[in-house]
Amino acid sequence: MPKTKQAFSPLNPIRDAEFFAGRASQIAMLREQLDEQTSFLLIHGERGVGKTSLANLIKSNILCKTTVNSTDSFSSLCMRLFNQVQLSGSKAGFNTTGTQMPVVRMTEKLPTILDIDVVSHVIQGLASSQAAFVIDEFDRIVEDAIVPFAELVKSLSDSGASCHLVFVGTTGIVGRLRAAHPSISRHLTYIELPRMTRDELAQIIHNAENVLDIKFSDDAINLMVFVSQGLPHFIHLIGQAVVKGTGSKGVGRDDVLQALGSCMDQSEHNLRELYDQAVYSAQRDAQYRQVLLACAMAGVIVTSQQGFFNAGEIKPILEGILHRKVVTASYHPHLQEFISKDRGAILERHGQPRKYRYRFSNPFLVPYVLMNALSTKLADIEMLTALIRK
Repeated sequence: MPKTKQAFSPLNPIRDAEFFAGRASQIAMLREQLDEQTSFLLIHGERGVGKTSLANLIKSNILCKTTVNSTDSFSSLCMRLFNQVQLSGSKAGFNTTGTQMPVVRMTEKLPTILDIDVVSHVIQGLASSQAAFVIDEFDRIVEDAIVPFAELVKSLSDSGASCHLVFVGTTGIVGRLRAAHPSISRHLTYIELPRMTRDELAQIIHNAENVLDIKFSDDAINLMVFVSQGLPHFIHLIGQAVVKGTGSKGVGRDDVLQALGSCMDQSEHNLRELYDQAVYSAQRDAQYRQVLLACAMAGVIVTSQQGFFNAGEIKPILEGILHRKVVTASYHPHLQEFISKDRGAILERHGQPRKYRYRFSNPFLVPYVLMNALSTKLADIEMLTALIRK
């Protein structure tokens, strides 16, 4: 089982480069920046695309990492970073006692509250060690703390400090940082992680095959890739469930289909809760499940618009699912309910009347809806792939 958790790890970021798949251009950009004396990076993208795993490839003499929580301030985050640095005589190191005594944590030498000047001075003092500081889930940071970090970047850049400061967060943080400091874009290098390609997702599976001495059929890989919708989390989730559920050295499409029910049980609780809330009805012919599946498929098919779709694009898909003609008026009320709090606001609506566009409020919901449809036989893979080809 330890090997299985190494090959497929849906709950934890990848830490071993051996199991890292794809992202060649992003890795090249990251390494190029880390080869510079100074770099300020923002790794951003949708939730679940592997941002933290990419950040785990960063290596440095002094490497300090922390994750933002909703109550953090500028001072508390910097204090957690500096708490990982130990001082031994005149040397600084990362979690090592060295040979000189006494050894103390850097934070023991610092004031209780850290401001921009103190933090900038400390980082410049570590210049000879080429320190790297990584702040994950930066999109969770409160507004009051964004401005100090933007000003810290500018201060360190102006001083030419030898260091690497890396922010990791969902794409929304890009606009927040720019709003906090108009000139921040001149100092930051943006590394965007889009959803993974079919080949990149398949490479995760092939890496696992080498480690586990197991073989996935092409049909099995295609199904896993289809359900995952570019999100590596779901390749790992399905792969782990398949390996646990089969004792065979060969994995076929039926093995994957059988594992989808287990994947739904292991998915985040809020996904199950949101789905159940969205489709619940005391009326058997309410068709919330079918309309929500059509929405998911519309988001899949209209790939050039970041998951957005309009009401008209649902029509041919819903007809394929129901095997009969429909009119927009028959499912338009469902869309209005799906954006309401009563249905968990499972969809977002953007734009103006007559030009409304919709998308799922959480990108993880699309794979979940697909898994649910396939595992409960609301639809089969032949039907769904045929809808894509139309």
